[in-house]
Amino acid sequence: MIRATLLFVTLAAAPGWTQSVSPAEALASGRAALTAGDVNTAVTVFEQVVAQAPAWELGHLQLGVALRLQGNGGVEQARVHLSRAVQLAPNNARAQHELGLVCEDLGDTPAAIAAFGRALELRPDLVDARFRLATLVRASDETRAVQLYGEVLAAEPQHLGALTALAQIYEFRGELVQAESALHTIVQVQSANAYPLYELARFYERQGEGRKARDAYARAARVDPKPPRRMRALK
Repeated sequence: MIRATLLFVTLAAAPGWTQSVSPAEALASGRAALTAGDVNTAVTVFEQVVAQAPAWELGHLQLGVALRLQGNGGVEQARVHLSRAVQLAPNNARAQHELGLVCEDLGDTPAAIAAFGRALELRPDLVDARFRLATLVRASDETRAVQLYGEVLAAEPQHLGALTALAQIYEFRGELVQAESALHTIVQVQSANAYPLYELARFYERQGEGRKARDAYARAARVDPKPPRRMRALK
């Protein structure tokens, strides 16, 4: 049924766009295509939305999202359309966030930092934007990164990416109590996964805590009696 609707929209929109299908209706069909995993159809429909309504930021936003998912060189074009969406609607937090993702994909760190920062100004509750911003600024401003990771954990106490990053930073700084605490939280969150226990064991080995390391290895073995070879080699 979805594909039939999408087909109707595609035919109705090409070329010249009949009055029977509005840009808003087509946008909804394109979103349905994305939900169904049909990215190519979504791109086609969103392109037609942009052609019919070039000053509508949502068309550019959705086309940018779809082009990024499509890959095959679409990321550069995604940036063009997301930049246009931001230009048309500078207070659209989602457009800023999606632009940040594309800039991050392209390796344009300053632009990604700016976009994620603006997204957070508009929507402080965007946890993913805050985590990504922390990761991007970590190399140049570790103190700010720690603050941002802490804010991520305040919103999502079991955020594995933030916990892992903080464990690494704390250990590097020699703040071992905080590092150990973060690693234990990861173990608790992923109780059915042996990998965090191996990470904890290696942490203890680096600190010369042989007994604790052996205990962590033993716990890992109980979770996964036949770990991958790369894990066995660590012991």
